[in-house]
Amino acid sequence: MEQIFKKINELFDEYLKILDLENTENAKMAIEQKIYLAVWDAKKKYREYSVEVIETVKEALKYYFPNSEAFKQGIPFSQYLFFSLGNSISTSEEKTNLADQNGGQHISDDKYRRIKKVKNFFEDIRKTFPDQHLEDCDIIEKAVLALGMDEDEIRECLKMSKAATTGTENPNEDDDSTTLIEEQVPDIVDNNTIETMFASHEALEQTLSLLDSEWKKKSDPMLSELLTVFALENGLTKEYSDYSFLNKEILDDYFKDPDYKLPEQQEIAEKYDQTKSAASKVLSRFWEKIRKK
Repeated sequence: MEQIFKKINELFDEYLKILDLENTENAKMAIEQKIYLAVWDAKKKYREYSVEVIETVKEALKYYFPNSEAFKQGIPFSQYLFFSLGNSISTSEEKTNLADQNGGQHISDDKYRRIKKVKNFFEDIRKTFPDQHLEDCDIIEKAVLALGMDEDEIRECLKMSKAATTGTENPNEDDDSTTLIEEQVPDIVDNNTIETMFASHEALEQTLSLLDSEWKKKSDPMLSELLTVFALENGLTKEYSDYSFLNKEILDDYFKDPDYKLPEQQEIAEKYDQTKSAASKVLSRFWEKIRKK
């Protein structure tokens, strides 16, 4: 497996060298195809998920760039890619499982996101109030207000999520790449940062909902700015800008002014009479809480 990781990293280095050069589309496509083949050689099961492999490679090449958090931390492209692929395959299997357990009906991407959103909301509420032993009927009204969905749709999504079995195979089970990934990319595995979820649309929405739920417990404005900058630096689009934990002023400036420069952590800290070190600790404690979810 280490040889495959090495090969993929070398291919990415080749890709990076021609990234901004003109008339290199064919060369980039050739490198992409070599990465596909390397991934399929890594484990036989990956050949069953050709679509997920191709989409994940394309997304990884798009979001793993010199200014991305993973790149700056020195996390190899291969580890970033395989972690993202694990999320993508897991999502695919969950969708298949949902369809199988609900009469074989087609589950669109939008429907899947809504089912996951409802399921996660109910789970988050129960985790927040563990001593109240809340029934579904106790949470429905809160879900209608928080999710912007009508009661009938929430009940339908909840019913579908319960019908699905929880025994979906882990795509990384018995994969000798998993241990190596966890050893070399602890910030991705342990902290569940936004950046690592960008390769999967569904995983991103799930992650943002989790961050939103945790942030609302204290609604810290400095943390809001720190998280907003972090998200935008890692490719957050306007489509996902409605979450409460995101700072609206920064979002407005960023999306309206192409020359807008995001504030540095030091600048945000000083605004709230804090040191950069204190701001960093606030962010770290937040990631630790997310990791424990």
